[in-house]
Amino acid sequence: MNIAPIWPPSAQLTAMQLGRMDVGTIAVPGAQIAESKGVGSLFIDTIHGDAPELDGVLYTAYVATPAVIEKKREALVRFDAALGMANHLIHADPAKAAKLAHQGAFSETDVALLERAIKFLAAAVPTKMEMTHADMQRAIDVWGEVYHKRFSVTADQAMDFGIGRDADTYLAKHK
Repeated sequence: MNIAPIWPPSAQLTAMQLGRMDVGTIAVPGAQIAESKGVGSLFIDTIHGDAPELDGVLYTAYVATPAVIEKKREALVRFDAALGMANHLIHADPAKAAKLAHQGAFSETDVALLERAIKFLAAAVPTKMEMTHADMQRAIDVWGEVYHKRFSVTADQAMDFGIGRDADTYLAKHK
């Protein structure tokens, strides 16, 4: 059995189709695309509870140095606000979110498949961008265990920049 981390997901699907890879980790909508093409089946679904220790844990984050945050704070706030708008759309109107995804990076993916993937993804997408201190500490603890290492940033340091809080304020002003 060949298990390998391959990026991007399209390369992973190709490797599976060619028989060069047996098992992989892939995010939405990659798992749904693999199933629709008969390439593979999703058999461990961390989003829907197959790994309870990961429930509610921060999965995706972006990273910047304090100097970049200071220098490009307004751009980061707008970026975070855009993510917040996308997350809101995924919950409020999955069909519209799928159509927009189809117009962009997923233009070669069937819209119906994108709609199914986005409904699936909604369970893992937050409804607001700000995390609590406890959320951040839990993410640091869980991912530290997953990667068997201690992170150099504390929850206090991570929360100190307030980008998510500022993005929520930005969204409230620009609706």
